[in-house]
Amino acid sequence: MAQTFDRFLHKSLNPAYRLYKLKRRLRRMGQDWHYKRLSAEAHTLESFFLNKRLVRLFAGTSPRLHPRYYRDYVSRRWSVDESLRHIHDHYRFLLDHFPPPLLDTLKDGELSLWSVEYPAMTAEVRLVLLTRDTIRNEGEFQLVLFIDGVWSHALGFLFQRQADGTHGALICRNQGCMGQHAQVKEFRKLHAQLAPLFLLMDSLIALLSFLKLDQIRIIAPDEHYQTPLGQTRLEALYRQAFEPFQAQPSTDGRGTIQLPLREKPLEDIDRHHRKRTQQKRLAREQMRQAVLQRLGELSTDTGAAIPLAA
Repeated sequence: MAQTFDRFLHKSLNPAYRLYKLKRRLRRMGQDWHYKRLSAEAHTLESFFLNKRLVRLFAGTSPRLHPRYYRDYVSRRWSVDESLRHIHDHYRFLLDHFPPPLLDTLKDGELSLWSVEYPAMTAEVRLVLLTRDTIRNEGEFQLVLFIDGVWSHALGFLFQRQADGTHGALICRNQGCMGQHAQVKEFRKLHAQLAPLFLLMDSLIALLSFLKLDQIRIIAPDEHYQTPLGQTRLEALYRQAFEPFQAQPSTDGRGTIQLPLREKPLEDIDRHHRKRTQQKRLAREQMRQAVLQRLGELSTDTGAAIPLAA
């Protein structure tokens, strides 16, 4: 996302920002040196990408293994070899668990999961390969909400293997688009007052349900690469964003969301808000079912030819 010249000048003259950039450059020099020592692991990952389905998946772009997968990738806690391992685990999961027709549909870089049309506005959620995006270090996938064809909110994630061998989604990015406030406000009026993050999280929940996964983890603010520029603000934003999804803090600082979500009983909700709550829950459930249906259609040999119903 382009920044104005004034903002660039302000950051360039900020001593804290210049120190941050110097530390980052020194870190990258160390990463480059360490990467050269891991030639065996690097070649293993590179050969893995020669899988015929992954070749088709990246036919129109490039996974950019060398500059992308070991430099400032997802977590400041991960070493070079850990980053390579997580990337390998993610794509191994895709090959083992995504139905082949669904994976082949992604070869164009994205697929539409859900859409809705109103007289004056349309909205759509797409699953996008992050290799097609300028943000190349915040996961491998992103769910993006488009309003009238313009992206309004993005949720980046990858599939991560846990210590016990199970998999879950690790959320690495939660970002709204500047300049879309008016469009988002108008859309919320039309669509049960649901915030964009709810639409993206419900799409992710439906995707995990389709893949029979039951856990979402959220990257800890102190391991995010933007942390040195505003840790307190980042922690507040993450806490506020994911509390409605029953995120529980873990010992490593990450939030954990266990699926399925447990809804608060309606009788425990103030009677003045019950009708609105019911409307929101109905809209969310309808969306999750629509995404599940769409994934099922795309997972058949003829699924890619089925038009997306609004």
